[in-house]
Amino acid sequence: MSVCGAYGEYYCQRSNINLKSKRAKAAADCMLANTDMSCGPPPTCMRDSLEEACPDASADAACADYVTRCSPAVPLTDLECHGMVDGLNATGRASLQTCVNANNCQYGLWSCFEGL
Repeated sequence: MSVCGAYGEYYCQRSNINLKSKRAKAAADCMLANTDMSCGPPPTCMRDSLEEACPDASADAACADYVTRCSPAVPLTDLECHGMVDGLNATGRASLQTCVNANNCQYGLWSCFEGL
């Protein structure tokens, strides 16, 4: 069973699949921080853990593309993009790219991120 127990199992699995290992652990720790059954707000915990990721220059090209493609629908800065992309592993980045390509980022990058 996932470290988050039954309530957050789905989000912990998604974190382990899509986030770099330290970011996945930070997301799980956030979800477990509450003592009640809420297990923390999983999407917020995932995003917060990503915002603490170390800068990763390998995300520069993707973020340049996302800022250009997503900003007409929902404004996005390079810093905001890196706050979501730097902590993603290759699987997470590929899934994000698939979503952006599928809907041309019409609902913003965060909407694609929520689907990870």
